[in-house]
Amino acid sequence: MAKIKKKSTKTHFDTTEELRSIAHNVSDQYMARKKLVNTVLLAVIALSVVAVIYVMINANQEKSAGMLVETAYASYSGSAGSGPNYDKALQGFQDVVKQYGSTLNGAIAQFYIGNTMAQMGRTDDAMKAYLECTKRYSGKKFISAIAFQRMGYLYDKIGKQEEAIAAFKQAEALSGAGLATVELAHLYEMTGKSKEALEKYKELTDKLPGTTFAMSARSKLPPPDLSAAKTAPSGTSAK
Repeated sequence: MAKIKKKSTKTHFDTTEELRSIAHNVSDQYMARKKLVNTVLLAVIALSVVAVIYVMINANQEKSAGMLVETAYASYSGSAGSGPNYDKALQGFQDVVKQYGSTLNGAIAQFYIGNTMAQMGRTDDAMKAYLECTKRYSGKKFISAIAFQRMGYLYDKIGKQEEAIAAFKQAEALSGAGLATVELAHLYEMTGKSKEALEKYKELTDKLPGTTFAMSARSKLPPPDLSAAKTAPSGTSAK
């Protein structure tokens, strides 16, 4: 008698639980990533707010410092109508540096501290003020360059030509060819360094053509060597 096969009571694999587990994992990962993204966004927003506040504070400081510099400069130049008052100007510029030393106007004030002391005949103090300007505000190349130039003029004035040359070299390195180059050429010429002087005059004509610096420098250069001009190749004849 043939055996009747019983239907298997084993159920097919139910994927419902697996899908539910995967869905939970995806959801958990999404929530974790969402929290991370939100945290990053909040950090970016916080940094942006801080940056805006910093810019606003810095702008306000520059404005306040600028007003003090203008007042001090009026005393320095005598534009207030009563003639220069260097003591008052010096105090004004020093106050700017003390209160707003990190600003651009602070750098300008430090430079004018040197100028004011030079006008007062305090050469050594002026040198120190200019040197402080070049160190403290080295990132502000234009201010540092003109501070080195002023040092060069003071050194030249007291007869220290080698120190003057060194200072003008520093100024030229920061600002490029210009007034410092002119002064270097003159100093080299004065100290008998003809080769160096000619190099600087040539530099002025090459880098600053069309300027008064270049026109003045050309008069110092020797005339062109016409004998070096190329001649027609030998062995050729006109037909």
